[in-house]
Amino acid sequence: MKWLVLGLFIVFELVGHPAMATGFEAVIHWAHRVELSTPVSGVIKTVTVVPGAFVKEGRVMLTLEPTPFEAALQRARAGEVRAAVARDEAKRDYDQAKQLYAETVLSTVELQNADNKYKRAQAGWSIADADVAKAEYRLTYSVIRAPFEGWVLQRNAEPGQTVSSRLAPPPLLIFAAAGRYVARARVPGPQLDRVSVGQQVKVKIDGVEYSGTINSIGLEPILADKESAYAVDVVFNVSKPLLRAGQKAEVDLP
Repeated sequence: MKWLVLGLFIVFELVGHPAMATGFEAVIHWAHRVELSTPVSGVIKTVTVVPGAFVKEGRVMLTLEPTPFEAALQRARAGEVRAAVARDEAKRDYDQAKQLYAETVLSTVELQNADNKYKRAQAGWSIADADVAKAEYRLTYSVIRAPFEGWVLQRNAEPGQTVSSRLAPPPLLIFAAAGRYVARARVPGPQLDRVSVGQQVKVKIDGVEYSGTINSIGLEPILADKESAYAVDVVFNVSKPLLRAGQKAEVDLP
């Protein structure tokens, strides 16, 4: 009887109490960190942000001197108007040529010449329209705006600095999305069998728990205390307080 009671107690302990989560040390990283530059060449006119600044989505953070971009757009639009006039004139001439050809007043060669002239005018307008699109693109990208709400991490630009699209300049601004983080834990290989991408886990920072989701599990080992371990990234959101990359955290895995 005594052995029966002991056996039932052991079964209760195994079944009635789920396995405890294991905590792994982790380091905080930005979940969405981007390097901002411009694909056009020019001279920086203004830089309106400093490292550590909080910026709303769409806010202008850097501008190049707009004069050459505005002038190029104005010229392209004028060229488009001129090309449209030439196209419309060629269309009228071609329509008239078709009518005269139907009345046997115009020869086949003359009709073909009118058709060719119209096609060239159409192509000329298409090129002019593309020039306008290109000039608008260059003017748009002479300004760097915040792609989303976030924090300025680095500023590598100053007014008067020349930016060349032909070179590979360093990022002018480095930006991170606000409130979205990654806790990167080092997990020994045997523990990985119990976790999977998309799994809900807990992230602890200074005694406060946050809900997170496993975003990725590394396939190549990293060294942690001479023991093979793998990076497990857990994405989580925190509106307040502000966290910083490099902060310590703990990830609870089943």
